[in-house]
Order: sequence, then structure tokens, then C-alpha cells
Amino acid sequence: MLAAHGVPELVERAELLTSELATNSVRYDKGSASVRLRWAHPVLRVSVSDTAPFLARR
Repeated sequence: MLAAHGVPELVERAELLTSELATNSVRYDKGSASVRLRWAHPVLRVSVSDTAPFLARR
């Protein structure tokens, strides 16, 4: 989608951010998770939410 919107330079960064956030969600919560990408030029927001009722400790 990013390439289709003319910002292919953001693809690798978006993949890395999404992967890191999703990995944390899967690691700390065994429930479902959802990924949301929001493009509001020039800002790309990547968010992952899960069903955990608490914030993970590191």
C-alpha cells in the first residue's frame, strides 16, 4: 500500500515497526491482536493492540 501511495521508502521501516510491535503483542499476550496502519501525509502511524488487561513489564 505504501508503494501504491508513492512512498516506497517507508516500506522497510513500516515492516520493522509492525514486526516489533506484533512480536511484543504475541510474546506477552496469548489472545488476539490487531494491526493498524494510518497514513496522514507525511505521518505513518503503526499501532498494534491486543487483549491483555495490563501493560507488559520488561
